[in-house]
Amino acid sequence: MSIKKVEILTISDPGWRDTETLLADEKRSADAGADQWTVPWTQSNALGFSALVSCFAESGEKFSFLLDSAWNPEHMRERLSALELNDCVKSTETGTLVFTHEDNDHFWGLEAVLELNPRIRIVMPETFSAKALAFISGKSFPECGAVNRFSHNGELLKIVLGSSFELAQDIFLAAFDVSIHGGTRGEISVFIKVKDKGILILSGCCHHGVQALLDFASLKFPGVPLYGIYGGLHLSPFGFVDERGSKGIDAICGAGFKKIACLHCTGDAAIEEMRRRGLKLCDSADAGNDCRPENKKDLVPF
Repeated sequence: MSIKKVEILTISDPGWRDTETLLADEKRSADAGADQWTVPWTQSNALGFSALVSCFAESGEKFSFLLDSAWNPEHMRERLSALELNDCVKSTETGTLVFTHEDNDHFWGLEAVLELNPRIRIVMPETFSAKALAFISGKSFPECGAVNRFSHNGELLKIVLGSSFELAQDIFLAAFDVSIHGGTRGEISVFIKVKDKGILILSGCCHHGVQALLDFASLKFPGVPLYGIYGGLHLSPFGFVDERGSKGIDAICGAGFKKIACLHCTGDAAIEEMRRRGLKLCDSADAGNDCRPENKKDLVPF
């Protein structure tokens, strides 16, 4: 299946409604030495990231998969319904759910997906915790607001950190070994080879850093140009660009991407700085954009 184009439908973008509320919750967690599964998160603040990725081959074949499942299952249900995706998730058309990492705002909306398709194949880093695996199996953790009343009955595929896996022809998952707050570890990024265009990179949060994405692409696809990048890049998630974020912006500016659609934890400040430096970003690259259910589809073609 030689991929000629990719379409990404952003199901949910902002991880949370209010940053100060999130930071206060995280401070309580740090002070108590707790992981994310024991923190009493403010549930009214929970939104999360999720996207539907559709890859189209020259032959007419189509391969689609979900990237993450947001945080709040009720919010995820609303978004799936508003974007008329319920039948799509129920069918074999969308047979895979890729979890980039274990963070709550990418994972805890799982119930909304399993309610529609309990046999969907789940792909994740090998380092998902015992609590995460129990959650996938239908266990809820009311103390932190992680609720799942539907057991997963499909294939569960764990990707070894430091390795890559070909999900379908020309669609690769790379598992990066990175420590993330709240006791989680490991993150998957997606690399798609688009014919006559180059490499399209999809990122959940990019805790491992933009340069790690570029280094992997260079080693995995020598001589193939970078074409596009989509998703969260964690450059200014809390309203300011620090040294790490500045290095990430430098890397993006020098990468030669033809199409950039960064959102979620990329952050307003980083997006403004990239635009100031002359980069042209897709309309979806507006961190904190309004994801109310009544909003129109946010479809990014690559």
